[in-house]
Amino acid sequence: MLYAFINSAKSDDVFNVKNYSRLLWMGINSIITSFLVYFYNLIKFYVKHDALKIDTLRNVDFNFWLFVFGLTLLAIALVFKKGIELKQENDLTI
Repeated sequence: MLYAFINSAKSDDVFNVKNYSRLLWMGINSIITSFLVYFYNLIKFYVKHDALKIDTLRNVDFNFWLFVFGLTLLAIALVFKKGIELKQENDLTI
């Protein structure tokens, strides 16, 4: 998906619906993956340590940067959506 986005960015038609959906999909997947990794590590911690402990959250890592990356991709996708709208408006006025 990233390669398709980069290849389409090389062409003249950067602001299209496919690129918007690619960015949106990559952002949502990054956010979901960060939570899935957190829950996987949480379950793995509980299986490894039979007793529930208060300091569980310190021992289970949340992939914060993957979450921030996903939010950034969503923000860029919204900018692309606005760019598509402006491009369509510009194409209609010419």
